[in-house]
Amino acid sequence: MDERARVQEAMRPRVRDFEITGLGKIYLRALTAGQRDRFAASVWEGEGAARKQNLIDANARLVSMVWADEDGKSLGLSEQDVAEMDGGLVGQLADAVVEMNGLGKKAVDDVKAKLLARPDRRLLFRIAREVGKSVEEVEQGMSSAEVAEWLAIFMLEADEQRPPQPHG
Repeated sequence: MDERARVQEAMRPRVRDFEITGLGKIYLRALTAGQRDRFAASVWEGEGAARKQNLIDANARLVSMVWADEDGKSLGLSEQDVAEMDGGLVGQLADAVVEMNGLGKKAVDDVKAKLLARPDRRLLFRIAREVGKSVEEVEQGMSSAEVAEWLAIFMLEADEQRPPQPHG
């Protein structure tokens, strides 16, 4: 097996079986990088300050992407197919997908710890939220001088929010 084939085989999305109350054993395939990106993009709509989350059918969308047979082949269920299933069942499946793909509380806690240690990275997230773009878009499209100006704006705003100190 050549190196490329070896790496592709090792990186193929893994398949896990789960016991789901009321359904029995089912198989879920890990999200591919492309699926993860498409899902993340699908929960946001709009641009700039009008950007907001769209969580309508988010669990159904997530589950439809990964429900598979034991070999990892998609069952071909559409988002609409899953959206019409029992909500409690779909919730259990979505929880399994979140856990399997490292999207749960522990993953969030790990990222939070990293962000606490990296104020520069937190600044990029604040700017991205303010301008309605991703951090990657901010990094690629903004000079370091403009990032410094944003930092100055945030610091000035924080100073303006503080009550005046009495002079004694």
